[in-house]
Amino acid sequence: MKTGLDERIVFDQLNGNARAVWSLLLATGYLKVQNLRRVGERRKKVYTLALTNMAVEISLKIW
Repeated sequence: MKTGLDERIVFDQLNGNARAVWSLLLATGYLKVQNLRRVGERRKKVYTLALTNMAVEISLKIW
């Protein structure tokens, strides 16, 4: 999956802020960065993320 991230997670932003949710999953080890690209004139960061392992995939399917 490709997404932007919120590098400053504030827990009250998790409701309705997909970037904050992806950032939390990355910070807690459920996701890993496979690639980082900078796009556009402002060089916006776009991350390609992946699950860290099969156990994480199984637990997220149950969740």
